[in-house]
Amino acid sequence: MHLRSSRAALPLGVFLLGLCMAGWFAWLLHREISIDAASQFHRLAGRTAAEIESRFNKPLYALKGAQGIFIASRHVKRAAFRAAMETRNLAQEFPGVRGIGFVERVERKRIESFVRGERADGAPEFQIRKLQETAYEDLFIVKFQEPPPRSPRVIGLDLGSEPARRSAIQQAIDTGHPAATATVALQGSADDTPGILVFVPVYQLGAELSLTEERQRAIVGLVYAPIVIVELLGNLPDIQTGLLEFEIFDSPVGSARGTTMYRSMHGNSVQRASGGSGPRFQSEQELYLPGRELSLRMVSTPQFEAPVSQTTSWLVLLGGTVVSALLAFLIHQQTRGREIAEARASAMTADLSLLAEVVKHTANAVSTADIDGRITWVNEGFTRITGYSLEEAIGKTPATLLGSGKADPTALQTLSAAARAGLSCRVEILNQTKDGKEYWTDTEIQPRYDAQGQHVGFMEIGIDVTALMRATETARSASQAKSQFLANMSHEIRTPMNAILGMLTLLRRTPLTEKQADYAIKSERAAQSLLGLINEILDFSKIEAGKMALDIRAFAMDTLLRDVSALLSAGLGHKPVELQFDIDPRLPKTVVGDALRIQQVLLNLGSNAIKFTARGVVVLSVLVVGSSRDTVTLLFSVRDTGIGIAPENQARIFSGFTQAEASITRRFGGTGLGLAISQRFVALMDAELKLESALGAGSRFFFTVTLPVGAGILNSQPMQMKPGPGGQRLAQMRVLLVEDNINNQQIAKELLEYEGADVQIAEDGQKGVESVQKADPAYDVVLMDLQMPVMDGLAATRHIRTVLKNTHLPIVAMSANAMASDREACLAAGMNDHVGKPFDLNNLVHILCELTGRNRPEITTQWSDLLPIGVLQTAQREGIDLDSAVNRLGGRQDAYQRLLTTFL
Repeated sequence: MHLRSSRAALPLGVFLLGLCMAGWFAWLLHREISIDAASQFHRLAGRTAAEIESRFNKPLYALKGAQGIFIASRHVKRAAFRAAMETRNLAQEFPGVRGIGFVERVERKRIESFVRGERADGAPEFQIRKLQETAYEDLFIVKFQEPPPRSPRVIGLDLGSEPARRSAIQQAIDTGHPAATATVALQGSADDTPGILVFVPVYQLGAELSLTEERQRAIVGLVYAPIVIVELLGNLPDIQTGLLEFEIFDSPVGSARGTTMYRSMHGNSVQRASGGSGPRFQSEQELYLPGRELSLRMVSTPQFEAPVSQTTSWLVLLGGTVVSALLAFLIHQQTRGREIAEARASAMTADLSLLAEVVKHTANAVSTADIDGRITWVNEGFTRITGYSLEEAIGKTPATLLGSGKADPTALQTLSAAARAGLSCRVEILNQTKDGKEYWTDTEIQPRYDAQGQHVGFMEIGIDVTALMRATETARSASQAKSQFLANMSHEIRTPMNAILGMLTLLRRTPLTEKQADYAIKSERAAQSLLGLINEILDFSKIEAGKMALDIRAFAMDTLLRDVSALLSAGLGHKPVELQFDIDPRLPKTVVGDALRIQQVLLNLGSNAIKFTARGVVVLSVLVVGSSRDTVTLLFSVRDTGIGIAPENQARIFSGFTQAEASITRRFGGTGLGLAISQRFVALMDAELKLESALGAGSRFFFTVTLPVGAGILNSQPMQMKPGPGGQRLAQMRVLLVEDNINNQQIAKELLEYEGADVQIAEDGQKGVESVQKADPAYDVVLMDLQMPVMDGLAATRHIRTVLKNTHLPIVAMSANAMASDREACLAAGMNDHVGKPFDLNNLVHILCELTGRNRPEITTQWSDLLPIGVLQTAQREGIDLDSAVNRLGGRQDAYQRLLTTFL
C-alpha cells in the first residue's frame, strides 16, 4: 500500500511542477509578445518618420537645379526658365510641389523699371500685388513660376509683404541655406490650400558670402516652391495600411506644443490619445524641415494592436498542462522502459558477438597484443596469410615472428615509436611468411583501452598488398622505359631535323632564283611546322609523365613581346587580319620566370586566334592587375573576332589531341595539343588558363600569373645582336665544334663562320679533349655533342674539368636530347649551358656572346642605300623608319619586303 502511494505521489508532483513551469513560461511569452510589438511599432514609426523627412527634403533637388540656372546666367529670361522647367515632370518627380518659381529682390526705387522689364519679357499685364501693406525698403516679387499657377495673381505677388513668408525669406538670405515657412494659405489655389513655401537663395556670381552682411548685399533673389502638405504626405505606406497615425507640430520636441501643421486623415488613434483612453504605443521625435525644427508624434491604431493578443500565452499554459500530464504518464511507464532497455542491451551484446565473429573470419590479418607488443590473439586471416597458427603466434612479437630483415627501417621506427607512445599508426612493411615467402602488408595499429581508460595493448590489422606493390613497381619501370624512349626518340628525330633545317638555312644564303627561293622558304616552313609538332608531342608526353619543370630566370618582357610580335606577324600571311598589342605602360622591364614557356603559351594562343579568324582583329594584351614591392601580377590575354567556340565544346578543347569539333581539324588542321600544353604550362606557374567565348562572336583566352620583379638582375643595356651586312656577331671567336655527324658539322660550321667565328672540328670526345689540350691560342668556347663514339660529350667534359683542370673554358652542350634530365646531366658534368637540335642560330649566338662576355653594340645598316626604289617610296609614303624596321628583322631584306607587301 505504501509502495503504491509513493508511485502515485511522484507523477502527481511532476504534474504540479510542470503546471507551475507552464504558467511561468506563459507569463514570459506574454511579456515577449508585448516587447516585440513595441519594437515593431518603433521600427514602423522610425521608417515613417524617415519617409516624411525625405519627402520634405526631396523638393530641394528641384530647387537646387533651378538655382543652377540663375548661377549659370545672370539674366534669365522667362522663356528660358520655362524651357528649363519643361524638361522636368514635377508632378511625377516631386509630388506635392505645385511649381518652381523665382522671387527677385527689388528695391522700391527701381520698381517701375522692374515692371517695365517684366512686361517687355513676355508678361504685358505684369503688375505688383501685396498680401499686406508694408513699408519695407525692398520687395520680394514673384517673377515667374513653372508650371504657371492656377491663378495669375501669383505672378507679381510681393511675398515679402507677409510676415511668415518674409521671415523664411530673410532666414534663407542670412544663412545661405534653404528655409521653409510655417503653414500658410497658398495663393492661387482654389480654396487657398494650406501648405508651405521653401526658399533657396540666389546670390551674385563671384560675390563674397562669408558674413551675413555680405550675403544680404549680394542677394539677387530666391528660387521657391509652393508645397501642398496633403499631397506631399497623403500616401505614406504605413499610414495607408492603417497601422499608424501621426501629427506634426510647428515646435521642437520638449517645448510647448505649437500649431498643428498636419494631421493624418484617420485621426482615430489621435482622438483616442487626446480623449485619455490612449493608444497602446506612441512616440514623439524631432522632424527637420529646411530651416525649421518640428515635432512628429506617432501613435498605433486599433488595427496594429489587434494582433497583439495573449491567445498564444494561454495556449502555452494549456500545452504545458498537457505536457505535464504526459510526463507523469511516462514516469508511470518507467518500469516497462527499464525492461525495454535491458532487452536492447541483450541485442547489443549479440551484435558485439557477431562483430567478433566477422573479425575472426575476415580475409585481413588481425591480431591483438599486450602493452609489451606480445601477440595475444590472431584471427584466421592472420593464419592464412602468414602460415602461423594461434598457438604458434601467442607470446611472440610481430617483428620476431614475421621479420624479413628487408623492411624499411624508417617504417619500423615509425611503428615502434607509435607503439611506445600509445598512438595509432599506418605503414607498409615487407614481412616474411612461415615458409620464407616475402609479402607486403599495409599495416595499421590501434591502441586498446579497458573500461577504466587504461592502455592495455594494441590491435593490428594487416592487408596483403603484395600484388599492388608489384603493380606499382611494374608501372614505375614502364614510366622509366617511357622516359628513355622519349629521350631516344627526341635524339633520333631531332638529329635529321637539324640537318634539314640547317641545310635549308645555308641554301637560302646562296644565290637563288625567285622560284628556288620560294621552294626553299616553303620547305623551311614545312620543316619548322614538323619540328613544332615534334616539340608539342614531346612536351605533352613529358607533362603527362610529370617530368616537365620550369626554367626560372630573369628576362626582359619587352624582348619577349617583340619576339612574339615578329613570329605572329610572320604567320599572318595575306589574311585580312589585324594583329594588335595592348601593353600596360606600367609593365616592369625585367621579371623572373620561364620566358620560353610564357612565349610558347602566347604563341599557341596567338597562332590559334589567327588561324580561326578569317578576317578581323586579334589583340594580345598584357596588363598589370596588381603589384607589391617584389612581385607583379600580370593578366595575359589573347582576344579574336573569329569563329568562336560553343559552350558545350569549351571544356573539350583543353584535352590532348582534341579540337572543338571534327570539322575544325579538316578545315584548319592542327594536332589539338597546343591548348592542352598551354593549360599545363600555365598550371606549372600556379595559374589557370580560362576561356570566354560564344559561337560566331570570337574568343578570349586569358590567365593571371604573379612573377617576381627582376630589377637589377639583367643589364640595363641589353646585348644587341642583330646581324647585317656591315657586321658579324662572332667575329674572331675561336670555336671548337665536337660533333661526329658530318651533316651537323657542315651546318654548324658554315652558320657560325657566317657570323664571323673561326670554327675547328673534332670528330669525337677524345679528339675534342686533345684539341683543347693542344690549342694555342686557347679556344674561346666549345660546342659539345653528347652521343659520340670513343668518348661521349659528358665524359669529355668531365675530363676537361678534372684532368686538364680547365674550369674556365665555356662548354655548351649541343644535342638532340631535349629532356629536362639531359640538361641536368650536362650541367652536372660541368657544362655551362645546353642548346637543343635543331638549334636556333640567334639563340646560339646570344649564348656564345653571353658566355664569352661579348656584349656587342647594336650593328645597324643604312638599308635605304640597299633596298629597291619601290620599297623606299612605299616606306616614305607610309612614314616607316626603314632602317629600324629591317634591323629588327635581323637584316633579312626579303622577309621585310614580304611583310611590307602583306600589311600594306
